[in-house]
Amino acid sequence: MSKEYTTEFKLFIVQEALKTKNIKIFLKKYSIARSTFYHWYNKYKTTGTIFNLTTRPKTFPHIFNNQEVIDLIIKLYTKEYRGKHYIKAYLNREGIKIGITAIENVLKRNNIWRYKVKRKKKRYDKRKFVSKIQKEGKIVQIDTKYIKLGRKTVYQFTAVDLATRYTWDDKTPSSALSFLKYVLTTSPFNIQSIQTDNGTEYTYRCLNTSKINIFDEYCLKNKLERKYIPVAVPRYNGVVERVHGIDEKEFYSRLNKKITVEVLKQKLNEYTHFYNHQRLISSLGYITIAERIENITARKAQYL
Repeated sequence: MSKEYTTEFKLFIVQEALKTKNIKIFLKKYSIARSTFYHWYNKYKTTGTIFNLTTRPKTFPHIFNNQEVIDLIIKLYTKEYRGKHYIKAYLNREGIKIGITAIENVLKRNNIWRYKVKRKKKRYDKRKFVSKIQKEGKIVQIDTKYIKLGRKTVYQFTAVDLATRYTWDDKTPSSALSFLKYVLTTSPFNIQSIQTDNGTEYTYRCLNTSKINIFDEYCLKNKLERKYIPVAVPRYNGVVERVHGIDEKEFYSRLNKKITVEVLKQKLNEYTHFYNHQRLISSLGYITIAERIENITARKAQYL
């Protein structure tokens, strides 16, 4: 355990040691280690004192006080439900250079910072999940979302391309097959395979029947590879499930529960266009889906 020495004692040792002819014997007399002495000596030699220098910073961090930007940060955080990394990327694209810490400080000063409770995450075997897809259209995940609007229950088909995160949303189509045809006709790229769960709207694999679902039959006729996730394991369709969560948080939570299906479909189309062309996607490095498609197209053009 190290001893605590007063500043006066340190100064006395240094000054007396410099006068003596044998520093080793002098230090032994006072039970001072040579390394400790030379630490004091070097400090005395460079600063002229043994006093502990203040650790107070010479400059203070700049307090961000641009009220217009502060209002925008608060709006993105409270109204748009954006996280600090999204806000930073959004502001940087607008020419406003600001760091994550500055954004946190703005939110804390305004008493709106949401402290997260750390939760133990479940560990899954990542090898069983879909690997990083680089080619657009290689795998498109499709799933159904059920929404409660007042006393009405409506359902939404959603498709997501794993490479570009390009998303299709359609409200109450006549069937899963009609939605698939809509995806194929509006897709900006060729689609190679379709991945779904084992719901009866997509397949009859889980039923004891030889009858083939019209969805599977259409994929077979059009040479679309079919992929199925394990039964009751929705995380294997994690990308489209994530999009459903975003839809619930950023779209459905703001709707009037008395909205009609026709108006709902129109608003959903507007939201889907915003999602594909304006919203920054974290998994793409905070760029838009449209920019991701442009980057892939430009990369292909280099090799032609």
